[in-house]
Amino acid sequence: MKLLRDGQKELGNKWAEIAKRIPGRNESSVKNRWYNVKTSEKKAKKKAEQALRESLEQELAAVGGDQKPAAKQEESDISEV
Repeated sequence: MKLLRDGQKELGNKWAEIAKRIPGRNESSVKNRWYNVKTSEKKAKKKAEQALRESLEQELAAVGGDQKPAAKQEESDISEV
């Protein structure tokens, strides 16, 4: 993966050129690997952010801060009118 990251950083999306640096890989396999890794990283980041958000909400509720955040509270006040 290091060869792929370094190649992409240096050459951009020139997959054929990057593939020449990685023995046994063609342009398609290099490009597919790159986008699969990026998608996995994006999903992992989103999952971590959601877990953090849920953790913070639980802590807030435990401290007695069961009120909605200001922005959310204003939205609900407007919809009640």
